[in-house]
Amino acid sequence: MSIKLERSYYASLCWFGLKQIGFGGEAGENNRAELAALLTAHVGGIGFQQPIACGPFLKLIYQIPASINPKNPEELALVFSECQELIATGSLEGFTDRWPKLTRYWDQWYYPQQLSSLLKPLVENKAAVMEAMQLWENYMREIWPDYEELYQEKLKDYPFEEYQDKINSLNLLERWKTEFGVEYPYSEFRVVICPETPTLACDLGPEKIVAGSRYDLANLENAVAHQLGVRYPALNRIAEAPATKLLMNSDFEGMVKLIETEVCVRKLNILPQIGNDGFVTAQGLQSWVNWRVKIEPDSTFEDSLPALYQQAKDAGLL
Repeated sequence: MSIKLERSYYASLCWFGLKQIGFGGEAGENNRAELAALLTAHVGGIGFQQPIACGPFLKLIYQIPASINPKNPEELALVFSECQELIATGSLEGFTDRWPKLTRYWDQWYYPQQLSSLLKPLVENKAAVMEAMQLWENYMREIWPDYEELYQEKLKDYPFEEYQDKINSLNLLERWKTEFGVEYPYSEFRVVICPETPTLACDLGPEKIVAGSRYDLANLENAVAHQLGVRYPALNRIAEAPATKLLMNSDFEGMVKLIETEVCVRKLNILPQIGNDGFVTAQGLQSWVNWRVKIEPDSTFEDSLPALYQQAKDAGLL
């Protein structure tokens, strides 16, 4: 298995659209002020607002659709229809029935605690979310044909093959397997290169991430290494293990921080040249990393999680 770098039109279109209305970390255009105000009124309370959108509504209109990668506005409409059904029923069945190959790992990725965490604020604001989704779909349909030329221009000189070969030469899959003592849980890992996103990397799904084209090879290597690493201690497995199930139910965010911290620490064994790790800074994990490097777990990582959680709590991190 190799790591693949690829394109996704919708992932870039979505971020381009966000920037046009001032939700993408850059100033919006005046002629989009009305749309920005409407979206803020509907879903600003759950994180979707200027200067940069975040939260569950972003996942609904960006990460989930970009994971499917609709090829035209008509397929995008189908994706949004299934997003509405997801909010209405709490089930991913519409996606898994319509796109079985693209969603074959979604039951592992969107396990009950994760899906509940995503849906809760969306369901609580259901009417506003549905209206905002329709606004967004109409907006994407409007700008879909106009962005194509700009998109091609922005990626025409990106060294896809060169960077892909260099990343695969790092042997990251085997090295993470050695670190955690478990297999990578999926059959592929794909990296969507996006010329619009301001962030280094973001999940699109279980075996797919998006990475910003503005970042150099060293940053891309860090992004791929990190995003691969967090997939080895599979959250769905930890969520069902008797020793950690209660912790995942009672403090999901705390457990995720433990895993992110572990990856940041072990990543130094894989990319010792990394220097200042942007993932540590972005997630506010420096105090966690400083604590973790002083500890020697007496078992495999997943088995040691309950003890590590208690030690983090004793250290005042939780």
